[in-house]
Amino acid sequence: MENFEEEFYSITDIEEYCEQTRSMLAEQYSGGKKVTTKEIDEYITLSQVENLVDEFCEDHDEEGLPIISVNNHNNICEAIMQRLQNVGLAKLASDGYLEVAFDESINDFIFWSTDKE
Repeated sequence: MENFEEEFYSITDIEEYCEQTRSMLAEQYSGGKKVTTKEIDEYITLSQVENLVDEFCEDHDEEGLPIISVNNHNNICEAIMQRLQNVGLAKLASDGYLEVAFDESINDFIFWSTDKE
């Protein structure tokens, strides 16, 4: 296996990075359908994405900009996608398309479909 040195990058425009990343992932989550900013905001806000970047970044440079690597970026994307999926499940449950309950034996939520038409 080849050794490689991980490269790190400062995010110079945090708002644009967050907007582009969440838009890309929301489009993937929607199966390639274009989604509006308003629709994305119902699942995850720009501020929430900025908080995830701060949480998963390696450090901050001397100007206070987040420093990330490819691994950090992947972790950020994974956290955003997990949020999209969790909110999606919650919306389906609140709209009556899924039933949900907490199963103490597995210490997690379980979902099952309903007969709603």
